[in-house]
Amino acid sequence: MDLVEKFQELTGITQRETAEEILQQFDWNIESAVDFFLVDGKPGDSSQVDAGSSPHNSALDSPHSPHSRLLNFEITLYLDDRKREVAIISLEDIRDSITLGDFKRCLVDKHRDSFVKAAENSGLPSDSAALLVALRFDGTHNQNSLNDHVTLRSLHLPLNNSWTARLVRRHRVRPNTEVAGRENASFPTTLDVRVRLIESSHQRDGATNTRSVDSRVIRLRNISETTSLFGLKRSAAKESGISVSNQVWSLPESETSSSLEAMVRDLNMSSNASSEHKLQRYNLRHDNFYILELTNSQAPSTSHSSFSSTGVATSEDNCRPQRSKKKIHYDLSQELDDDGGFTIYSDIDDANDGMVFVSDSTNPYSLPLIPLSLIESPQEALENFYHVFIQRYCSNPEECIPPFLLCPFNEALSQCFSTSRVADRKPLFIYLHHDHSVAAHIFCNRLLCSQQMSQFMEANQLKIWPWDVTLDGARTNVLHWMQPRLEYLATEIIQTQTDQFPLLIMLCKLGGSYEAITILTGHGFTTPVSSHSWSSVDDHSHSMEAFPPLESVSASPTTAPAPLSHTQGKLDAEDVVSELWQKYVMYQERLQPEVQADSQRAEREMMREEQDRAYKESLEQDRLKVEAKQREEAEAAQREEEARIQAEAAQREARNRQIASGRALPPEPLVGTVGVATLRFRLPTTLPSPPSYEHLSDAEKQPIQNGMITRRFRARDTLRDLKNYMESLGYAVADFKLLTTFPRVDLTANLSDDVTLAELKLVPQETLNLEQR
Repeated sequence: MDLVEKFQELTGITQRETAEEILQQFDWNIESAVDFFLVDGKPGDSSQVDAGSSPHNSALDSPHSPHSRLLNFEITLYLDDRKREVAIISLEDIRDSITLGDFKRCLVDKHRDSFVKAAENSGLPSDSAALLVALRFDGTHNQNSLNDHVTLRSLHLPLNNSWTARLVRRHRVRPNTEVAGRENASFPTTLDVRVRLIESSHQRDGATNTRSVDSRVIRLRNISETTSLFGLKRSAAKESGISVSNQVWSLPESETSSSLEAMVRDLNMSSNASSEHKLQRYNLRHDNFYILELTNSQAPSTSHSSFSSTGVATSEDNCRPQRSKKKIHYDLSQELDDDGGFTIYSDIDDANDGMVFVSDSTNPYSLPLIPLSLIESPQEALENFYHVFIQRYCSNPEECIPPFLLCPFNEALSQCFSTSRVADRKPLFIYLHHDHSVAAHIFCNRLLCSQQMSQFMEANQLKIWPWDVTLDGARTNVLHWMQPRLEYLATEIIQTQTDQFPLLIMLCKLGGSYEAITILTGHGFTTPVSSHSWSSVDDHSHSMEAFPPLESVSASPTTAPAPLSHTQGKLDAEDVVSELWQKYVMYQERLQPEVQADSQRAEREMMREEQDRAYKESLEQDRLKVEAKQREEAEAAQREEEARIQAEAAQREARNRQIASGRALPPEPLVGTVGVATLRFRLPTTLPSPPSYEHLSDAEKQPIQNGMITRRFRARDTLRDLKNYMESLGYAVADFKLLTTFPRVDLTANLSDDVTLAELKLVPQETLNLEQR
């Protein structure tokens, strides 16, 4: 069973072609494809999706979590292959925590009629599974990352997005049994590329520039998908006689394929990197032919203007570079796959602002870093800056995203400088961007997002606070924020001209005051007038090299000098990081006195706190001892009181028993009465005086002689009467026992209290011993 059949068995898809297309979309990763396809829990009913009950609609309608952003989308859906009919779809408050696959399913579910119409016009299946496979989005910066399992947050989208959507028929690619070797198993595909020669004529007055089409169309030979752009140029030079350095490429006016536009742009670029690009990068099909237009850039020179090989005019009357006015639409062709994403932009004339990036709304360069509506909301403005900046300049977001500090300016100052320890105080880098500066793009791409800068910032835990000063309102705000503490820096920024932007300012705090120790502009390093003391010993040895020339941009000889003190060096990432490192080391050295003073102050504070802590602990110990003693005394007093109460209760109870026992005694018979038992009670040595003796009446008191007390009982009196007599004297039966003399018998142990004295053989007389138990 091959990979496709296994996927069909797991998902229940009967059409092998549909299964192959889904697997190809997930790079033949069957686990990701199955997770995506079975997310509804209905593997056997992929074609039936209820837009009203789909569980994925909750991704659009449910409230967002505290960590998610709400995005807005305006999607232009092409309903036919020629893009003549479109449907405008607006989606608001979409959580960026959902995946692109969830977003596609929700979109198809809620606007199914439009997608079915587009599928019918394109000859594609209209079931839900086929629509999800065929749906493509254009308008994001990095098309390579557009997989259905990625989240919208990972695409770093701004708050408002304009995308185009289309349905495409994917190329069928048969998987090999070894997925890792499937790329090596294919052979280069021959491509049909044709070149139409264009002749240009220039009038002497410089007012017009006409363009005529030559009848010759040349078919380039031996062109395949592995041919590089430089190879294509050489083949065109061989066939047409136009040297590579004089070639200017363009597209017929009827051609709207953005992949071809990307290829033409790269053909006109002079960089070595773009020349090495292969044609397979642009997703050209072997079953189609492509016509490119080629113009010879050599033309008669005039006193007013001349054209370079890149088609950029330089005029004495205008210090700004002029660009072609043709807009390049940021869109992908119908056959563009997920791996073919390009960032397309061009330049346009502007009498006020000079060079401005323009394109359709889907181009990130057409989106402002800080729009006018967010100028007065710094937090939202910075978040928008972050997301648009990443789309524009960060080709590798995981490694090259600058460490932006997304908080208001005052809070950024507090985070960097209001630390508990002086040693933890870090410089704050302030990045001021200006879209109208010719250096903005290269400054961001080659320096701010470079690996060297990223490593320097990360290693030293440094942060960058960004702001866009393109709009006057945004520039006024940042100056207003700086003036209370950084008035001199605000003054220098006011005097800075547009071409000197962007600015990367290294701001430090020493001796309680803020100081900009260096400023990196679009032309190199400058030293602020107030910070000459920060110039390193090597500053004057730097070669006064100009800013590296921008591609296709001519410098202006009339640009006014900067108000800053001096500019030196060139914007090479390694050189810039080296210079920043020197400034950082100098800052650390100058901070050492404050660090030492803070350390000594911290030690004194620690010693004082230790002494205070010891004193407080001693007081606490004393307090605990006093409380323990008071607690013991209170407990003892309580125990004594309880014992007293218990003793009094016992005494009362004993007295009550004594009274009751005395009342229960039979009267003592007179002397000489017949049947009388005279009993002598020997009192216990431990208690020789009866406890209740003093409470007895005079009639009942018997004299105590030789430790004995005598009383007469009748022979018929019982053992109970003897016990009552004991109790009346205060000798409780529970505590004392009554013993006969010989043999020694404990009378209180007798089970029956009704036995008579005669039966106990105590008549006529007997001596009984009272002993404590």
